[in-house]
Amino acid sequence: MLLINNQEVEEPFTMKDCRAALEDGYDDLLKGDAVYRPRLLKGS
Repeated sequence: MLLINNQEVEEPFTMKDCRAALEDGYDDLLKGDAVYRPRLLKGS
């Protein structure tokens, strides 16, 4: 499981990195190796 905080979300992320992460994530979803969990914001 990958959990990230707000500071990590604000770090630079290239389009190439984004596409690779999305492809890996969607592949894992299709295989049943991942689940979708919406982002939770504390204090809002």
